Amino acid sequence: AEAVSKLITQRVCPSSTTGAVLVGYSMGARLALKTAASHPECAAAVASIGGSGGIRDERQRALRADRDDSMAEALADGGVGAFVNAWYRQGLFRSLSAHPRWRDGAVARRRAEMFEMSASTSEVDSEVNSEDVCAARKLARVMSAMSPGRQTVLRGEDLARVHRGSVGGVTLLAGERDSKFVATANAMAADANAFLEKDEDGGDGVEVVTVPGAGHAVHLEAPEGLVLPILRVVRRT
Repeated sequence: AEAVSKLITQRVCPSSTTGAVLVGYSMGARLALKTAASHPECAAAVASIGGSGGIRDERQRALRADRDDSMAEALADGGVGAFVNAWYRQGLFRSLSAHPRWRDGAVARRRAEMFEMSASTSEVDSEVNSEDVCAARKLARVMSAMSPGRQTVLRGEDLARVHRGSVGGVTLLAGERDSKFVATANAMAADANAFLEKDEDGGDGVEVVTVPGAGHAVHLEAPEGLVLPILRVVRRT
């Protein structure tokens, strides 16, 4: 995660003297928060969508890392198509699977098709298959390395520092039907705001925004409800 954070600072931050608005979803949300905490000069604001600050309990961290290693192995062995079908059958995506736009496995097919279009640059089947295997293995390494079980935990004090030091602050977003990440966002905000309340200059604390009618995949289930909160974050900068 640290290597990716450094890459973001090299590619994104030089374009702005005030930093960038870091917007991320799920793993990307964790990465946005991590980047802002490790490289505060890079963040003008952070919008975390369905993200977390990491897993604190050591036993749970180990279990999650093992689980992600197993999933990464399945991805490397079975390829992207089979993996995305299994991935979107998780309970986390139940509301997405029932959504009119994405029911009947449409989202898994779209993801697999996007991958095939990017990987299939040759008409020779053996070369295409080789590219598929190579890309699947690369993605598997990312999944294992970026596991929440291996992520440095960001605590309330870290989030408060990011919020205090950035122009647009930290906003934590989640779909209203995503009970796990709504609870996570509220807990993270409460931890951060406990530190921010000690500031003499006061100011607004870390905000939690729930997007109506959406589960975990907010950007797919309710993109129209996600745009305005993100625009508000951008306008604060």
